[in-house]
Amino acid sequence: MQFGIFLPNSSEGLIYPIPFASAHSIVELGQEAEGLDYDSVWVSDHFTAQKYVKASWSNQHPNYFDPLITLSMVSAVTSRIGLNTGIIALPLRDVVVLAKQVSSLDAFSGGRTKLGVGVGAYREEFKAVRGSMFAEKINRNQLADESIRALRQLFSRSPAAEFDGDIIKFGEIEMYPKPSRNPYPILIGGNGSHARQRVARLGDGWFPAMLSPEEVGSGLESIKQQLKDPKRKLEVQVEVPVCLGDSYEEAVRTLTASGLFKHEASLKESTLRHVDNLQSKGLIGTISDAQKTLEEYLKAGVDGIVIDFPATNLDEFKSRVRSFAKDVVPSYR
Repeated sequence: MQFGIFLPNSSEGLIYPIPFASAHSIVELGQEAEGLDYDSVWVSDHFTAQKYVKASWSNQHPNYFDPLITLSMVSAVTSRIGLNTGIIALPLRDVVVLAKQVSSLDAFSGGRTKLGVGVGAYREEFKAVRGSMFAEKINRNQLADESIRALRQLFSRSPAAEFDGDIIKFGEIEMYPKPSRNPYPILIGGNGSHARQRVARLGDGWFPAMLSPEEVGSGLESIKQQLKDPKRKLEVQVEVPVCLGDSYEEAVRTLTASGLFKHEASLKESTLRHVDNLQSKGLIGTISDAQKTLEEYLKAGVDGIVIDFPATNLDEFKSRVRSFAKDVVPSYR
């Protein structure tokens, strides 16, 4: 089992208070995660505060640090740990610029990157970044599909790549350096049927969030039934909250009082609309409870757990990162 942690690069006001972590402290967290024997760090992708964040935090403004620049800074102070996105919201990004950024980061980090991609949780952010007229005309699922196909061309085609889609069009682009791996690993984020279909058609792996081991197992079976090549191996990384305590009841109380839980509840109309009983998802309870659930994830076909830690301040976040590394990770090495 692999273990990754989410760095708080784009989570102020969503999961954590404003302010929560400085640019310097985020880089230090990445460096410490490597020292604690985590396999990877992951970063999320936001450009602007969502309406409910603005309403909740009044005149306070969250810092959203760019995910790829964040990972480049972590790369400079580490040598082993994986540097992954979870997720890049493709509809917000120019695909050619994204390919250049990812290829460059992969080169500078010695091939330690993976690209998690998806549609993005908030359509309002899509409209703000791309403009209302563009957003009203464009289907985000179609744009995400074309973006992945275009990335494949840019990452692999030599000497030049070109693409002529319904939305994305470019020609004769010499994209060098290429990523160190071909095919370059692209994991598809999302829980619903569109995401699972995208994994089967275009992905090297699946990156769902807030699903139980049983739900991951059934979702993975659905994806496998759609594969053209039944022998094709897919990587499965699952985003889950981790909240440990002296009892299950104590851990649930801590989780449900956290900003992390409130953020997950805010996604019940979009990303997490298919998820019930949010408080029961992930590794919740005692260390023994967590170990039992991890065994169930392993049996379901999960390769790695990517952890969201509830916390009210940065010191508490660090404490949870260290405790999990001490109490749980060694059993799986």
